[in-house]
Amino acid sequence: MPLYDYRCSTCDNSFTRISNISTRDDPENESCEKCEQKTIKRQIGAPALGDSVRLGLRTHDDGFREVLSKIAEKVPKSNMRDKLSR
Repeated sequence: MPLYDYRCSTCDNSFTRISNISTRDDPENESCEKCEQKTIKRQIGAPALGDSVRLGLRTHDDGFREVLSKIAEKVPKSNMRDKLSR
């Protein structure tokens, strides 16, 4: 899901939320956490580039981990390192 940046035009409080495209404007209808005014607007932000698993936002499910462990059993570690270094 995409990250969206928001800013309160009254107190300049800024925050980021992860949300669906369909709900991206919902924070604009909420009150600001700091000043409690309803003056929140979505901002233009830079795209977030990164793997959500490595960033700690989510984890692999058990089925995916099982597949990875089976692949690791079949491929010798030295062979795997050679392929990754290319």
